[in-house]
Formats: sequence, C-alpha cells, structure tokens
Amino acid sequence: MSPATEPPTAGVNGARRLEADALNGTGLRIPRGWEIVRVREERHDDRDVTVIRHQPDGYRLGSPHTSLVLDADGTILGFTRLQNGNHGPLLHARRAEEIALRFLRQVAPDHAEGLSVNWVAQHDETVTRPDGTTETISGMKVKMHHDNGLYTWVILGPDETVLTYERDITWDSSRGRRGTQMWLHDSWIAAYEGTGPQPASIASAAEREVVEPHRLVLARRGGHRVSAVCAGASSGS
Repeated sequence: MSPATEPPTAGVNGARRLEADALNGTGLRIPRGWEIVRVREERHDDRDVTVIRHQPDGYRLGSPHTSLVLDADGTILGFTRLQNGNHGPLLHARRAEEIALRFLRQVAPDHAEGLSVNWVAQHDETVTRPDGTTETISGMKVKMHHDNGLYTWVILGPDETVLTYERDITWDSSRGRRGTQMWLHDSWIAAYEGTGPQPASIASAAEREVVEPHRLVLARRGGHRVSAVCAGASSGS
C-alpha cells in the first residue's frame, strides 16, 4: 500500500466516531488539542484495521503522538500515548502487573482470561520535540502470552496510566522476529513508507518482532518480584 495521505474530512469524522466508541469506558485518552493527522486502512496479520494517529503539531514521525489500531469490530489491537512530561519514579513490578491485569479485564475480559505474565521490565521510548531536542519516555512493560500463542503487553507510566497496549501479536520463529505489523512504532512506519532504514532484525521487517523468551530469571528488588529474560528478549517488542 502507498503511504498515508492527509485524511479527508469524511475520513476524520468516521475515525472520530470509531475511536470514541472504542475508547469509551477504557480509561485510555487522547491528549486535549491533539488532532487526527492520519487515518489509514492497513492490516494486522490477517485482519483489516484502521490506524488513527493524533499529534499536536501536524504529522511528524518520531514526535510525540497518540495512535490507535482498531479492527473491523472496533476491538483495540494497539494504543500508544507518547507524550512529553510523563516523569516520576517507575512503578514496582508487582504494582505494574496488578494494574495491567486490571486494565485488561476491563478492556478485553474474554481475552484477559487466557493470559499469563511472562515478565515485567522497564521500557523506554524516545521522541523528538519540535525544537529538535529529544526526550525519553519511560514506563514499566508487562508482557504476557495468551493460550492461543499470541502476545499481549501493557506499558504503564509513572502515574499508573497506560502508555502503550498491544495485543494479538505474532512471533515468527523461522525468522526470529515479530511477525505482526508495527503501526505504533515510528521507525517501522518510516521504513514502510520508504523514508527510513529497515528496523533491526529483532523488529518486524517493515511488512512483517517479540522475541519469545525461552527462560525466565526471577529476582527480587525492594521486596517486589521482577522478571528478566535471557539473551534475545526484547523490551521493545
């Protein structure tokens, strides 16, 4: 498919309705004043999806953004809110796990029934401000495996809000990389649109990440359980 173009008014209005219905009651939010800058019809493995992107100052890859991936039934398959200023001490692993599971039971109760936690670890994303300076946005990532073989994760900010949520992610064992498209990840989108290099081998090749952990190492920090995976696991999955 060709890169997304400026969304027509009808597309934006339809996206707003779709988005409002999907987000209702989830606690997920779009920052005030962030307009829709792209609406694209794409694929999430074998499912048709609508990808809706908000930004405060127009479409710019690598900058703060909120993006949402919805399937034809309005199911949220992906959400991210990379917003400046979300600082503070990170959550303890146990607290992050509790909040992530509570969120999933609220947003996708049937899906949550089949999930088990793989590990909890810090996850960092970098965004570029309009003045060219960068900022790192950090959270605690709770990665889970579903009985159906697919992966789900929730990344929580210091304020206990959801920064990122992805579900139904495939792992391509033959290539040692994620199989599912990465519509929340700007470096991947840049490669997909032909404006940036292909991502590292651990990521989905701009058409096609999650390193499947094959051993869990459990430790304790400050009385809380934390998990780490052996070499090959990616917190950027």
